[in-house]
Amino acid sequence: MFACLLSCNQQPDQEVQLYLYGKIYTCDDQFSIVDAMAVSQGKIIETGLNAKLIEKYPNAQRVDLKNKVVYPGLFDAHCHFYALGRLESQVNVAGSESWQEVLLKVKEYVKSRSIQEWIVGRGWDQTRFKSGLMPNNIALDSLFPNQPVLLRRVDGHAAVANTKALELAGITKETQIEGGEIEVKNGKLTGIIIDNAVDQLRLAIPKESHAQIAAYLLKAQELCLAAGLTSVTDAGLSPDVLDVIDSLYKEKQLLIRINAMIIADYKGLKYAQEHGPINQDRFRVQSFKIYGDGALGSRGALLKKPYCDRTNHRGMLLTPIDSIKKYCTWAQENDFQICTHAIGDSANRLLLDIYGQYTAGKDLRWRIEHAQVVDTADIKLFDKYSIVPSVQPTHATSDMRWANDRLCEERMSGAYAYVDLLNAFGKIALGTDFPIEDYKPNKTFYAAVFRQNEKGFPKEGFQSNNALTKQQALLGMTTWAAYAQFDEERLGKLSSGYEADFVISTFDWFDCDKNQVYDWSPWQVVINGQILLDEGC
Repeated sequence: MFACLLSCNQQPDQEVQLYLYGKIYTCDDQFSIVDAMAVSQGKIIETGLNAKLIEKYPNAQRVDLKNKVVYPGLFDAHCHFYALGRLESQVNVAGSESWQEVLLKVKEYVKSRSIQEWIVGRGWDQTRFKSGLMPNNIALDSLFPNQPVLLRRVDGHAAVANTKALELAGITKETQIEGGEIEVKNGKLTGIIIDNAVDQLRLAIPKESHAQIAAYLLKAQELCLAAGLTSVTDAGLSPDVLDVIDSLYKEKQLLIRINAMIIADYKGLKYAQEHGPINQDRFRVQSFKIYGDGALGSRGALLKKPYCDRTNHRGMLLTPIDSIKKYCTWAQENDFQICTHAIGDSANRLLLDIYGQYTAGKDLRWRIEHAQVVDTADIKLFDKYSIVPSVQPTHATSDMRWANDRLCEERMSGAYAYVDLLNAFGKIALGTDFPIEDYKPNKTFYAAVFRQNEKGFPKEGFQSNNALTKQQALLGMTTWAAYAQFDEERLGKLSSGYEADFVISTFDWFDCDKNQVYDWSPWQVVINGQILLDEGC
């Protein structure tokens, strides 16, 4: 077995030479499918036909993959890696079908852990509640009158906080926060806070220690490797977390590849100025994450016309235009990438126009993260200004239950329009935005190709005209994702000279039932020729 030939404990710098033969998707420019691959010292020597290569490497350990298939290492081009690990220590209320269910999960969590300080959680979604209404903090105040509670919505752009938490954060009914909303009804705080107001409250929560941050990161790595991911882009990290990541790489505890975006604030800019671009083998820090607007689910996405289900409301711009331009100017002068969260059609047009002042005719690979609702007349600007669209297919199949309520039919043609974005730019990077969505890459592939949820709904697929082909979906999780972070010359393909990052599967996504895609898990995950997950052990 492959597991016996390459020890799970082997160090990546030890010399290894393997010859694998079976079905291998290279994801090269011709999307070649070969049946042999030679690997040595963490890199791919050659791929091709077994009949021609089998005698070329007589000293290699030969491994028959039998009925298994090989894909290049899978990327998540936009996620929150650190937040995934941290959520494991918080109360996870995702999937709750009512506010009462949310409260029950919080009570069970507190009882099981004897939490004495802040109670922090995430995952509620009012669109799953029968009422469809935002919650309030009345029940939280009754249950936890002296203990601060902050429960963020699934998208992280809205939260409900009890009175104690609001008091500790200094938030009153008179508080005004630019780019944020603090809900007041009948002269009282309801506990609902949106976008930048959430960040204001989070400042009151005690900072995690180095040991806690390290534990969260290692937990996230465990989950991601088990899901088949070899590379992740964390879309927004603070200097504190970046320092811990760096130390864990030096200690050889972190092995997954991380492309980290720095949160675009004062501390983030100072970190970038002091450290410059970091471009290590597995750790890259060369981009800023800017928040253009909020989320569609919490009605914070910035729209050109008012929301169809909220009169005279168009969402919010979270970062002032002058600040966005400040980061763009600094990034252009210092070889940094700009990656901006833009969900609404107004936010997307605004960012495309700003980007265009810097990127036209240049290969800067600045990115629009989400590109969720784009005016069909604006899609061509991705090509005109050389802007990389970075999208999350599972957002489409999660939001399809209520997106039309927010946008009406007139704007849906430019929403979740992945094929249109791909045709405009020629490439599209795929991610999940986890833990907002499931972190498993097969769910990304499933949603991108079939445009259905886990129940196979809708039968014909949600806006199936924008469903990607299987080939496009795999490229979006490999080659194109690598391109989006300037790694296309060493990652994302199984070709000569590339890093030996690959995933071995018992199911071929291109030749199996779609339910097998949804329930898929990897058999082996390899980074730099080192097995990091082996279900065969």
